[in-house]
Amino acid sequence: MELTKRQISIIQKLNSEIPTPGQLIATTLHLSLRTVQSEIRAMNQLSKKALILSSNRGYQLVKNNTLTFEEHLENDNETLVFKMIILNDFSYNIDDLADELYISTSTLNATLNNLRNSISSYNLALVKKNNTVSLVGDELSRRKAIHSLIIKEINLSFDNIENASNYFKNLNINRVKSIILETIHKYNYILESCYETNLIVNILVALSRIREKFSIGNFTSSIDKDSTEYKIASEICNQLSNHWYFSIEENDILYISMLLTGQIKKDLSSSKLFFEDNLVSNKIISLIHNTLDYYMITIDYNQFLANFTLHISALIKRAQTKQYAANLIASSIKETSPFTYDVAVHLAKEIEDSFQIKIIDEEIGLLSIYIGFIIEQSSSTEELVKTLVLCSDYHRMSEHLIARMNQYFGTKVKIINFIFNSSEIALYKDIDLIITTVPLPIPTIPHVLISPFFSDIDITQTENKLNTLLMEKKKIKYKKMMLNFFNEKLFFKNIDFINSVDAIKFLSQQVINEGICDSSFTDSVLKRESTSSTCFFNLFAVPHAIELNAKKTQICVLLNENGIPWNGSSVNCVFLIAVCKEDRKDFMKIYTGIIQVLCNTDILHQIIHVPSFMDFINMFNTMSN
Repeated sequence: MELTKRQISIIQKLNSEIPTPGQLIATTLHLSLRTVQSEIRAMNQLSKKALILSSNRGYQLVKNNTLTFEEHLENDNETLVFKMIILNDFSYNIDDLADELYISTSTLNATLNNLRNSISSYNLALVKKNNTVSLVGDELSRRKAIHSLIIKEINLSFDNIENASNYFKNLNINRVKSIILETIHKYNYILESCYETNLIVNILVALSRIREKFSIGNFTSSIDKDSTEYKIASEICNQLSNHWYFSIEENDILYISMLLTGQIKKDLSSSKLFFEDNLVSNKIISLIHNTLDYYMITIDYNQFLANFTLHISALIKRAQTKQYAANLIASSIKETSPFTYDVAVHLAKEIEDSFQIKIIDEEIGLLSIYIGFIIEQSSSTEELVKTLVLCSDYHRMSEHLIARMNQYFGTKVKIINFIFNSSEIALYKDIDLIITTVPLPIPTIPHVLISPFFSDIDITQTENKLNTLLMEKKKIKYKKMMLNFFNEKLFFKNIDFINSVDAIKFLSQQVINEGICDSSFTDSVLKRESTSSTCFFNLFAVPHAIELNAKKTQICVLLNENGIPWNGSSVNCVFLIAVCKEDRKDFMKIYTGIIQVLCNTDILHQIIHVPSFMDFINMFNTMSN
């Protein structure tokens, strides 16, 4: 719910204990009574439920929503103050700024104190002196901070960029976008959609600052003036300066060249693999192969290799120039496809170590997309439904059936044999399903009765039965596999820790004490956690080592009803996984399976409160059925 300054000022005149007359609010804020009434009605409609009560005595906040309003106002104040300070180079008088924001001086000072940490992350600092506040930092840091603000505000959708038009005074956003894209294409390069908003907002921020006479100053860059990025940046700047009649200095051209680095890539429409540096590309390809081999993802992924390698090459360039591809997909992929995300984390760590760079979560999210496509092609044949087909061989009916079944169910069934007499069924001991064109006398094995023509109705019935059997097979296998991984000596209840590091150290040591892993296990788990948190939905955590080299696969369980602080969240359930090399192919099932179970908040609540290890195992048995 977004509130205007006027609405914020109205809320601050209200409380949840006694009504405030509307005329008093109007007089205090120099508004008409009708305006106050209209604004309160708008806020109630915007929230889809009554937040402000109305009576003949005046207006009053709904008690249950008072805290929500206070939290919103606090967050809104921080955003407003951040915007006002970062967009200007002059100092603000604290009293004047408080009046402009309709807040008290004490509230403003508290807001400024809260802002210090977020501002420092951009290498900027707030300085208060003689009742004034100002921002100290270079122009490069300011541009990065403004870019971050806009990206959050427009939610990375170019369709919504007009909502941030106040940042780009006197600039035609669509015209700038057109010039950028046309120039990139002119040089036979492309800008992928996942980078488009990020790059264009960065360039718009630069242009807006240049027009406001904020130069980048002494900008140090390793950009080669013979590079394609520099040529594209020069042409973009030339067109824009001619269009809006302002000059762009050489340092700003170099800055825009840096923004382009790692964001654009050679057009591969000719299907010819292109790399500027074969040594780098060969190293990247090796890292991709090693990572997928490590997780036993053994498929033909060469069709993805060209684009994936170019993507990683661009990622490396971005990291070297302290740029990144802003996106909002990392957290969603982590939660919906945890194994895919974990493979991406592993690959990211390999790239970091090989090229001495730092890869942020947003970039790991993009790596996950490529890896997800690869894994999608690697459907295992281990879970195929072993099928016996019973039919007459009249008019070569069996050949027709096998062709149709392979056409529709080739990835789900393994046809053991065709038989022509029901008495032969007894010869086959390990069968999951019988597909038959004749009724069975006393069926003891799941079966589907179909017509000789294998009609659309038959296909649907067969599909439904196969899906049911596949689900049952997976459940049985998963349950059997998981129960082997729990150990009463690795089950702990209500042990308190002050942070995730201490919890990980304790659980890792228990695994080491059991002789399951060597002493390097703890550092490996902490290293994986530092790369990207294994906390899910602010409810539970599933930490594990980067290396899958335990002597046997085991899961160390910690349940804590009070909660354990975990990287800004609080978790009640920790499943620390140690995986041996032989089981690494099952790591995807183990990791994903645990998360799918714990995602159910009702089940998670029951797990947290189990009194003993045996109760935990019995509950896990029940959940897996």
